[in-house]
Amino acid sequence: MASPTSGGALEPQPAGWPAIAPRRQLLRQIAKWAKLLAIMGFILVAYWVIKAFTFNTFLDDFLIRRSLYELKGPIGIDYTTTGLILRITGPLFKATLYFLPSWYLYRFSSTLKHVLVNEEHAGLEVTFFKLNSFFKTCVTIALALIGYYGLYLFFFILSHILNL
Repeated sequence: MASPTSGGALEPQPAGWPAIAPRRQLLRQIAKWAKLLAIMGFILVAYWVIKAFTFNTFLDDFLIRRSLYELKGPIGIDYTTTGLILRITGPLFKATLYFLPSWYLYRFSSTLKHVLVNEEHAGLEVTFFKLNSFFKTCVTIALALIGYYGLYLFFFILSHILNL
């Protein structure tokens, strides 16, 4: 890494922590925001888990069963039971998908804060590997959801073509 001098020539800078020192405040802010986002993600995960097992889910199921007591599908599927299963597994699925990126982001922020406090420039590389894990997880989840929606669209179009 080189820096311009007054004469216009480039001088090599020493590698390591001194090159990072001017950016410590920025890295500290990044750690704070990452921790805030991770905590918000954990709160959202807790909300989805609580939503899956609260009284409202079972009360809604009771009211639907009472008003639509004899509703059966064309092949004998009880839609009210299916609805209850989806109202429980849907939020749990969302919570499962969202937990891992939140955990990786929290680990990144904690490690970055530790590196900044202890001035361990060797640990900075490990910190950014943790951020890399966060982004890999986000991309994997995004690709899986795009594939899921693609299959959903394919079967939707296929069912309309075949008039099912």
